[in-house]
Amino acid sequence: MRTSGTDRSTAIAGTAFAALFVGVFAMGGEAPEETVPAAEVIAYYNEHASQLRLGGYVMLAAAVLLLFFAGGLRSALTRHRGTTDDRLSVVAFGGAVVYAVGHGVMVVSSMALVAAADTGNADAVTALNVLDNKTFPLFMVGLSAMMLATGLCALQAAVLPRWLAWTSIVLGVLAVAGPGGYAAFFGFPFWVVAVGVSLARQQAPAEVRHDALR
Repeated sequence: MRTSGTDRSTAIAGTAFAALFVGVFAMGGEAPEETVPAAEVIAYYNEHASQLRLGGYVMLAAAVLLLFFAGGLRSALTRHRGTTDDRLSVVAFGGAVVYAVGHGVMVVSSMALVAAADTGNADAVTALNVLDNKTFPLFMVGLSAMMLATGLCALQAAVLPRWLAWTSIVLGVLAVAGPGGYAAFFGFPFWVVAVGVSLARQQAPAEVRHDALR
């Protein structure tokens, strides 16, 4: 069974993203909630400054890897132009872009909190901590769009196994279903690995194999 180089690189990018994602949350502590007094927030960010800076750079690298994964996913989805709507592949990639922007916003707010805590600016720390705790919906919009579009396309064109297509749809719905969003958020890296491995194990389409032999 032969696979395209794009599918293999997609799986590698997805696996690397998942490893960085899990690594960041494994090494990081729980950030203060928005109701925590400014003094405690300042103490937390002063104590974890170096760790948060490192985690920020890792998060940015993970966002870049996700975009490479999403590019490969869109390529796989658009191979089936005759059986599915190309708009779904665009929505899936757009969802990944929104999610990657969420990574950037989270890193910016975290770095700003570290800087504000270093100066002891209680007002700035309080405001930034509220903002930092309100970035979650941005991730959920991206996850929902990416998973729903991928799942719907997979059902139409058999791009992925049916169980994975339905899992994508369920997680996509949960992402914007209040508390269910946490299940989608923490399940996302495992979904990325499953999708990447599934694409890599598929046989390359006949037209792709034919072009490769020219």
